[in-house]
Amino acid sequence: MDMIKQLEKKLKWKQRKVIFVECLDNRILEACRYLVDNEICKPILLGKPEEIIENADNLKIDIEGISVFNSENMELREYYAKQYNNMNPDFSERRLIKKMNHPLFYAAILVKVEYADCLAAGVLYSTGDVILAAQQFIGIQNHINTISSIGYQMIELGDERCIGVSDCAVSTNPTAEELADIAITSAQSYQNAIGQTAKVAMISYSTQGSGEGESVDKVRQSIEIAHQKVPDLLIEGEYQIDSALLPDIAARKVKGNHQVAGQANVLIFPNLDAGNIAVKCMQIFGRKQAFGPILQGFQRPVTDFSRAAKTKDVIGNIILCMLQGEEYEDIGD
Repeated sequence: MDMIKQLEKKLKWKQRKVIFVECLDNRILEACRYLVDNEICKPILLGKPEEIIENADNLKIDIEGISVFNSENMELREYYAKQYNNMNPDFSERRLIKKMNHPLFYAAILVKVEYADCLAAGVLYSTGDVILAAQQFIGIQNHINTISSIGYQMIELGDERCIGVSDCAVSTNPTAEELADIAITSAQSYQNAIGQTAKVAMISYSTQGSGEGESVDKVRQSIEIAHQKVPDLLIEGEYQIDSALLPDIAARKVKGNHQVAGQANVLIFPNLDAGNIAVKCMQIFGRKQAFGPILQGFQRPVTDFSRAAKTKDVIGNIILCMLQGEEYEDIGD
């Protein structure tokens, strides 16, 4: 967990609050124990206190120092329903209290009213469930219309590099406008999480016109749209993946002046097939650290764990998710 060890230092003095809803799962409890012991954040377990305590005892996991939020407490429900209603009158307090029967909805409400900073779920709930809760009760960033995801992968290309890969989990076949949104949001996420300037390569089977087709046209259009929205964003393409990552290949294939070709650290794929296959291949063949996918585009940090996630994956995703959300501002502002 070398990459994560380096990144977690950025969070220690901030003590963000992360709310978990799958509180009976051993991976969540183990991750919370690590997060508290290493002073990374303040985990909050949402559920029935007696169930959580009994389950932790059975699993022999110490939850001392981990907050438990009683989801059954009606006074708390009424208080936070009123807080949310003040922010969004479209939801009546009565309706909100009823919605709080669903742990994901309740957690999203608590994040929106800033009781917690980050919503963490996914080891039991599906991606669709997590997205629905976040869309309904947290909302999408003002300048973004597309929810997407980003994965982080360490790769060895002469130098060791951490790259962001998007979209690898959510948007099946994005339009040019949606692809531009994904590129902008991914650059923002990468810069916040990793602390380096994002160099975004729009990936295709074509490099600067070596191939033609609808997919290539879409990628080209998305670059124009992204430049219009964020003029100072470092984004280039369309590039094949070798032109994006390898300096010697970029020198042969890419014409003109460029700041991204051969040194990209954020790769945007034209559809979910390409993005998902690429990130899985990197994980299998690269045998390097990989984390994510982490959701992006919401007004507050939201992470969606894989249901196959191990404890270390939960920890890594939480750290990256919180860092992504450190500055929810437009790039270029």
